[in-house]
Amino acid sequence: MRFGKTISSEDRYEILELISRYAYTFDEDRIAEHVDLFLDGAEFSLYKKGSTTQIGISTSNTERIVAIQEVRSSPINKAG
Repeated sequence: MRFGKTISSEDRYEILELISRYAYTFDEDRIAEHVDLFLDGAEFSLYKKGSTTQIGISTSNTERIVAIQEVRSSPINKAG
């Protein structure tokens, strides 16, 4: 599957590495490392599963840490 122009193998590797770090740090509850993957000032939106209604937005890494801590400590993540 192709989207737009072809990217170099180095760029492809960097993109896949970033996606991998994003998933790993979130799954392993390494919030500070996860947030460091974002540019401070980038917009981060939260949505409830299956909904298109935005339930949260953060625009700084400080706000992102708080938002992710809230998500990680929510009842749905405590089930089991």
